[in-house]
Amino acid sequence: MATTTEPEMKTRVPVMSLLFLFTILITFRSSIFCSGTTCVDAERQSLLRLKEDVVEDPFNRLASWIPGGDCCKWADVVCNNITGHVIELQLGNLLADEGSISMGEVSN
Repeated sequence: MATTTEPEMKTRVPVMSLLFLFTILITFRSSIFCSGTTCVDAERQSLLRLKEDVVEDPFNRLASWIPGGDCCKWADVVCNNITGHVIELQLGNLLADEGSISMGEVSN
């Protein structure tokens, strides 16, 4: 049976510590590296126009959609963490007027 020598043990401890630290950094990378990203102003304006056209919001899901707010932090809006562009709207069964804005306006 092979035994571990003292120098091998001293080498393993720092390697394991670095591996643990690396794992922690990867886990929290989005909050560490991308916390300053905000939405694109033109896309915020398009989303606010869309909100105006919503006829029915029974659960008040669009309450966080306010002028001047960061649309990447609004409910049901998903943004790219690097560019700040809106990449997804999770609006479910909200009803809007027939003349509502085209979703093409909310694109990169």
